[in-house]
Amino acid sequence: MTTAATSGSTANTYRSYLVRFWQSKEQGCWRASVQCVQTGNTWAKTKLRIVR
Repeated sequence: MTTAATSGSTANTYRSYLVRFWQSKEQGCWRASVQCVQTGNTWAKTKLRIVR
């Protein structure tokens, strides 16, 4: 991780993301979302294709 003190930048460069996976039904398709912990913005919500 790079901090503002070591990089000379005043911007906070650390980010945390919450990745969620769930199945819509017992045998349904899998879905996923990615959310930024700092802002609460969700970037992706999609069906996943499982390759076996």
